[in-house]
Amino acid sequence: MSYLLKTILIANSLLLISRVERCYADFSDDGHKSEQNETNQVLIVTNNKISPEQLDLSPVGGSVFILNKSSAPFFLEIDFGKKKAHCASREIEISKNGIMKTKEALKPNEFISICFPEKGIHPVKAGNKLNAKINVF
Repeated sequence: MSYLLKTILIANSLLLISRVERCYADFSDDGHKSEQNETNQVLIVTNNKISPEQLDLSPVGGSVFILNKSSAPFFLEIDFGKKKAHCASREIEISKNGIMKTKEALKPNEFISICFPEKGIHPVKAGNKLNAKINVF
């Protein structure tokens, strides 16, 4: 890999981490949103819940960062149904039935980002027992 390409990849990673930190700063320690910023949102997964349980995202095309603040890794699924999905992290794949899944378990303190280009309600599943919804309007 060339030096220029490595430099670009590192710069993009730093920008993305900075963006997540700015979005994450909008939340209190219990995961509740402390300030209105509907374009970029964060779902926080802890050991016993996803917070918020329903996330409202506006406008269409906004980004959601899903952050693992639990003590264990988990697989993540988001149901897009027949709606389009794009600009997801490389760690995600989408099946023919519209289920977007992580390729590997999301480890503690890792995150992924996903854009939502169409209106709709998207069920989210972290592991086998934690559920939430992303409402794009």
